[in-house]
Amino acid sequence: ISNKQLLSMWQRTLSFNKLAQWVHKALCWFPKSDIFTIEININPSVNYFENNPTPIAFLRDEMIKGSEGLEKLGVTHGSEYFCFINRGSIESDHVSTKSGIDENEYRNFPIEDILPSVEKLTKLGLYGIRLGLDKQKLQNHNNHKIIDYAGMMRTDFMDIYLIAKAKFLLCPNSGPYVVSTLFRRPVAFINLAPFLGTCGYCSPTDLFIPKK
Repeated sequence: ISNKQLLSMWQRTLSFNKLAQWVHKALCWFPKSDIFTIEININPSVNYFENNPTPIAFLRDEMIKGSEGLEKLGVTHGSEYFCFINRGSIESDHVSTKSGIDENEYRNFPIEDILPSVEKLTKLGLYGIRLGLDKQKLQNHNNHKIIDYAGMMRTDFMDIYLIAKAKFLLCPNSGPYVVSTLFRRPVAFINLAPFLGTCGYCSPTDLFIPKK
């Protein structure tokens, strides 16, 4: 379970009965084969995400909780914000036990690489909220509109709420972008690598630039 809030929201939507749980556990004993593989092919020309609302939603008390959380972060009521995140080694789980080399190291980059873009966006009136698991605080900036949420009060709930209500997400092709797509928020991909493969879907409202 990567995020308890997301799990709770799915459980309110999907029905898990005892029989389904037993069947799932039973299938785990079998070797992987095409018999137990279900592929869902989404034709981009159909614009599935654009033409269908998100299947999960926040409860009324969660909306209040999220609004209060934004105020604690310093986002004034009614103001627009975007979220941004980099991909660092803390997110990588593909380290080879034989060589000790992170196979995805080439996809990583420091958070400082994004800050010039974030600074420019805040001058347009937006707040920029940094997401991530890295608790190391941002250095060398004194812009009150850049909020270092990752180094402050990070919770599973606010991780999801912030992305769901953001104007857009500025990020690489890492896990958080999927949450943004789930809630039908635009994504501005930066340092996209590899060029093809890990980015499962781009909507007409998304943008991207590859990593050099």
